[in-house]
Amino acid sequence: MSGSRAPSANRRPPALPPLRPRLFLLGIAVALLAAACGGGTSPSGSAPISPAASPQVTLKVIAQSIRFNTNELAVPADTPFKVVFDNRDSGVPHDFAIYRKGPPPSDLVAKTKIEKGPVVQELNVPGLPARTYYYQCDVHPTQMTGTLKVT
Repeated sequence: MSGSRAPSANRRPPALPPLRPRLFLLGIAVALLAAACGGGTSPSGSAPISPAASPQVTLKVIAQSIRFNTNELAVPADTPFKVVFDNRDSGVPHDFAIYRKGPPPSDLVAKTKIEKGPVVQELNVPGLPARTYYYQCDVHPTQMTGTLKVT
């Protein structure tokens, strides 16, 4: 084996730069990345802007045997809420409608679509001023009614 050298066991890998400058560069990279992502504040330096709040209060209403499972609901005033309306009447159409003062022609606040069961629908309702509201199934307005107390 003339002309070839055996690998040296004493060979060292190339020296790395000192640790302190590498950490400094890493810190700068992290700071730049945080600034590029917004850094958690709005351009004015105030608290971050959050998306619109989703309802924190959920009411469940069941329609079965052409009746609601409850004739009285309650929510806090000025707080958005969600009604989960569960129509368990197979082949029977129902909806859930909230009115300001009483049965139609009172002002409609919110309602689901009229659909045959079984079906579950969600109704998002904006925060309402304190008062007592009326709800009903528009298909069965004499059998399926109730009050919504907003306090």
